[in-house]
Amino acid sequence: MDNDVSAGSTNSTSILGHLALGLTLLAGARFADSSGLAEVGGWVAAVSGLASWYGATAALAHWPTTLPRRRAAGRGVAATG
Repeated sequence: MDNDVSAGSTNSTSILGHLALGLTLLAGARFADSSGLAEVGGWVAAVSGLASWYGATAALAHWPTTLPRRRAAGRGVAATG
């Protein structure tokens, strides 16, 4: 079986970092009594939750977790100038 779970460790770290940022913003908003900061923190936490959900689903369904890189021009074409 060739399933390497550790391949997504960079994505996991990024998602956990965004979740920590969202929770930090929510805590700061609570102490500062700022509804605008609470809304931003909530959105950051919600987006990181959705990214985490997609990452888990993609790992189980063998979906891509990164976008393919495409070249702007064709193969072997070099920019001049």
